[in-house]
Amino acid sequence: MKVKLAESIVLWVSNTLDQTDLTADIPKYAPPVASPIMTTQWAKYEPELRSGDADRINSVVEEIKDMGVMASADLFDDCFEGVTDLYETHEDGYVRQSCVRVAQQFAPRLPAAVNLQSADVESPPAETIHDQTDAICGFLLEALTDEDGRVRQSANRALKDCVRTYDALDETATIEGLIEELETMAADASGKAGKAPA
Repeated sequence: MKVKLAESIVLWVSNTLDQTDLTADIPKYAPPVASPIMTTQWAKYEPELRSGDADRINSVVEEIKDMGVMASADLFDDCFEGVTDLYETHEDGYVRQSCVRVAQQFAPRLPAAVNLQSADVESPPAETIHDQTDAICGFLLEALTDEDGRVRQSANRALKDCVRTYDALDETATIEGLIEELETMAADASGKAGKAPA
């Protein structure tokens, strides 16, 4: 029930946000302090995402999508900082959407959490899955307030993955906290959308 409620609220927020007024009220996600060393994998992906070329971006998304859960966990450590920094600094909405799509793919997601239930399948530790999902979720909550509707829709889909992952980890308290956050965002969006322009 909580999973369905959270998913419904994610969709509600995505459909009702008034970006012109709301984005100033929500604190920006603060990515980790930048490292002076660009990692090899991010050095490969960054120009592809920055290009804004659909074929090049889709190729990156598909490459990451085809990786196993262990490779994805390693890629998270390698690339998350770069993805969030590119999102924060790029003016092109399509590039920001691409950052969300890529982040969704290297997030631990449901398969990693399910693998924990079997000793025969390799998976990152539960703490790693939880921490990476928390980081992705914080990033996506910001993306849900992006002025570009394409970004918001991608964030909406990715947040549903986060909710399902928390559910598989039995993180009931985390889901409840996310529901409260989304309800606050939905209420703020509804209130602002109902105000007549000054």
